[in-house]
Parts: sequence; C-alpha cells; structure tokens
Amino acid sequence: MKFYVEKNFFEENVKDIQVSLPSRTTLPILENILIEAKENKVYLSSTDLELSSKISFEAKIDEEGIATLDGKGLNKLLTNLPNEIIECSLSGGDFIIRWSKGEYKFRTMDPEDFPKIEKFESDVFFEIDANILLKGIKKVSFCVGKNDPRAYLNGILFEFKNDKLNLVASDAHRLGLFSFIYESKISERIIVNPKIEDFIESRKGEKIKIFIKENNLCIDFKNGFYLIRLIDETYPQYQDVIPKDPPNVLEGNKRDFLDTLKRLIPFTTSPNFPIKISLSKESVIFTAQSPEFGEAKEEVPAEYRGKTMEIGFNAKYLQDIIKEIDEETCVLKFTEPERAVIIKGYQSEDFLFLLMPIRL
Repeated sequence: MKFYVEKNFFEENVKDIQVSLPSRTTLPILENILIEAKENKVYLSSTDLELSSKISFEAKIDEEGIATLDGKGLNKLLTNLPNEIIECSLSGGDFIIRWSKGEYKFRTMDPEDFPKIEKFESDVFFEIDANILLKGIKKVSFCVGKNDPRAYLNGILFEFKNDKLNLVASDAHRLGLFSFIYESKISERIIVNPKIEDFIESRKGEKIKIFIKENNLCIDFKNGFYLIRLIDETYPQYQDVIPKDPPNVLEGNKRDFLDTLKRLIPFTTSPNFPIKISLSKESVIFTAQSPEFGEAKEEVPAEYRGKTMEIGFNAKYLQDIIKEIDEETCVLKFTEPERAVIIKGYQSEDFLFLLMPIRL
C-alpha cells in the first residue's frame, strides 16, 4: 500500500469516523481503523459494534492495499502535523506516515479480524437536510438518560406522526420535545443512540438519506455511510405526561432567569441543587440555601398569573433548559407543586420541555 494525500484532508476524514471508536473495549481490533486504498480512493472504517462508520476520499494511489492501525493514535499524530502532502505506506507490518521532516510507524493488526461493515437500504427511509435534523437533536439530547437501566431513556425517540417528525429525550426528571413539519409515508417510532448527534454534526450542509431496517439505521451521504444499532425498546407515550392547559403561568425574560440562577446555584448543594420558587401575583421569589455557603433570596422581575404556590426544582436542570429557549421571553406553566412544569418560549408551539419538581 502506498498513497499520497494532503494532511488536513486526511485528518478531516479520520476525525469524521472517531465517534464510532469505542471509549473502552476488550477487543483490541476495535480500537483500530481499517484503511483500504483501491481504485484512486482511500476508504476509512471504524466500529464499536453499536456504531459504525465508513467514508472515502480521493487520493493519489501508487499501490493498493489494506491495513488496520490505532485510530486515536493516528488522529493525534495528524492533529500535530503541519499541512503538506504526506506519504502513507505499508511495509513489514507497519503503517508508515512520512512528511518532509519526519517518519512515523504504527503497528498494524490483521485486517481479516476487523468486523465487516456493510451499507444497507430499505423501503423505509427518509431524506432530510442535516442542519434541520441537527438543530432538533441538539435541543433535546441533553435530556437523554445516562446508563439508565430503562434502556429507552438512554436514546432519542424519532416519531413520525401526522406529517411531523417529533424528537423526544428524557431522563425521567426532564423531557425535551422538538417537532417540525415533515411529510412522510412512514409512521415509525425508533429509539436512536444519542451519538447520532456527532454523526449528523459532521454532515452539516448536506442532504442525507436515512434507512431503517429491522433494528438498524443507516445514514447515507455523498462519500460514505454511518450505521447505528437501534435501542430495541418501546418508548412510553410521552404525551400522557404533558399537562393539558396548565392554569398557572409565569412569564419572564430569559436573561433575568439565567442571571438569577447563576447567582443562586453556589448556594445549593449537590446532587439535587435545590431552589424554591415562591409564586404569587405580587412577586416571584427564588430561594436557595446551603449548609456550607449560606442562604440566598432574590426577587425576579416576572409576571405570574395563577394561584399562590411554592415549588422546588433542581437549579442546574432548570438552567440547562432555559438556556435552550431561543426567545427572549420564557413561559413556565404549572398545575400543582408536585406535577411537572412546562417550559417553553412565548411563541413556541413545537418546542417545549417538561421539568419534574423536587421535594424541598
């Protein structure tokens, strides 16, 4: 194997497949990427058996061949090399990178041991602008559960319903829902690994086609594809937990809420970072206290319509949610102190969050 390629171009493509390298594994071959040079193109592949990537780019190939080498090590080297045309070759079991002032050898493993990665198509698919999909995923992905025993909470729901695509994520304490118009003949409900965000991020500005087959998803684009094993669970009917027309409404400036939370969070304690919100027609008061730090109370300039109540929240969860509101005015809708609150922008109809209260 021997090929020549611009360093920056090679680095960009290697970075695009890093997301499907495992953070840890008992199978050393999975720490490698597969590099194949043939027919004036170089193909790069990586997999952790749940996520897989394969992309290609054009290069000047003097000799065809195939090799596997440490993916993260290759990425680190390319990041620190200056940009120029580099030579990549395979000799005596080493993958060698040469530039004008240096030479670097990577030990390789048998490419026959690398898992096969094959693209698929199906009758169930949709096409979409990557930027549109990425926006929705980014808005809700922080709500995804972390290693929750209820596997469905560790993914993002893609729900095609009534000519809309609904993206939903929840860790049972908070829930994010982002909907947008998408006319489609399919009516699937699938739960996708949240790392799809990294895949879609690398395809910004492109039109992508996504195929769904059995328990897998294939993202097809101009110079390659990504594979994602879906989470084989049934997502609950999230609509059932969204309160219908809560009568108690708090409206305020996003910046005012965030500034207040930033000042009060040091007066809270982990893991719940509790704050109390006292609501009345006369005032809206945020209160926090910490055995180590002290106490804090602040009146927020906001308008409240509804019955007088006190309600507790995780301040950091509330802060994370409000940061994602795109409008100047935030709206919080309450039913009872022990029920979930709806948080949204003033004009938003297709984008909202739910946040569960905590006991004070």
